[in-house]
Amino acid sequence: MARSVNFVWNFVNELSQRSIKERGVFLSAFDMHHYIKGAGKELGLHSQTLLVHRG
Repeated sequence: MARSVNFVWNFVNELSQRSIKERGVFLSAFDMHHYIKGAGKELGLHSQTLLVHRG
C-alpha cells in the first residue's frame, strides 16, 4: 500500500512542477482531482487515501 501511495504522491508532485514550469500555474486540489480520479481503484487504495486536503 505504501508503494501505491508513494506512486501517486510522486505523480502529483511531478504534475505540479510541470504545471508551474510550463504554464506558471499552481494546481489546486480541484485540478489535481481530475488527474488522480480512478487511481485508488487501479492501485488498490481506499478512495479517501487520495483525497487532497482542501482546507
